[in-house]
Amino acid sequence: MEKRGLQPRGVRLDSGDLAKLSVQAKQLFADIAAKTGSKLHEFSQVVASDDLSIKKIRAMNGEHAIDSFAVGTKLITCYEQAALGMVCKLCSLEDDPRIKFSESLEKSTLPGRKQVIRATAETDGALKRVDIICQREETDLGPHPTVYAIHKYGEPLSLHLTEQQPLLLSSAEHPEAFRFDPKASKAQVDSSVAEYQLQLELKETRVFISARLRDSLLSLRAKLTKTAK
Repeated sequence: MEKRGLQPRGVRLDSGDLAKLSVQAKQLFADIAAKTGSKLHEFSQVVASDDLSIKKIRAMNGEHAIDSFAVGTKLITCYEQAALGMVCKLCSLEDDPRIKFSESLEKSTLPGRKQVIRATAETDGALKRVDIICQREETDLGPHPTVYAIHKYGEPLSLHLTEQQPLLLSSAEHPEAFRFDPKASKAQVDSSVAEYQLQLELKETRVFISARLRDSLLSLRAKLTKTAK
């Protein structure tokens, strides 16, 4: 960055052991500066977030190298009424699949625009509910798809599906489904609550990913790993 005339300003830590990572980050700045003659360690700061509160910050007992704390959710919300924590990850750029790359496969996100197929699978004569995350164009997986349990991408499974239904609609392709109608919206909320309660009762409900989505994930990871080396 410095060779291009850009001045690094620091890093943001958003998960893990913030105190330990902040010390490691500052040491990394110093090591780079010593090897390259850069002034990185003089300018770069460490900013920490990750659902922080005053209690969490005090618990570090000053044993960290953090310059700034980013406190958001617990500063602006009443925590007697819990806030919904959400994180958005880029999955596609101009229809080109993207993932969050991590050394841990479990922390990698699934690439590309997706569809969710809710299906009924027959196992040993019993019917069970399954949700299958797949690529957007996979609207019908056929009666005997090969799937993988989440984070068990080396263990293929074959399901016997008796019925299946795509759950996700495109606002561009189905604008009528996104027009606001108070009565329809209330009915949909009531239906969603009932469906959620049913999911709680169906303890056998499982989530899988399709073989095509799994192959796309592993292919992207392989390319990024090769590039990193």
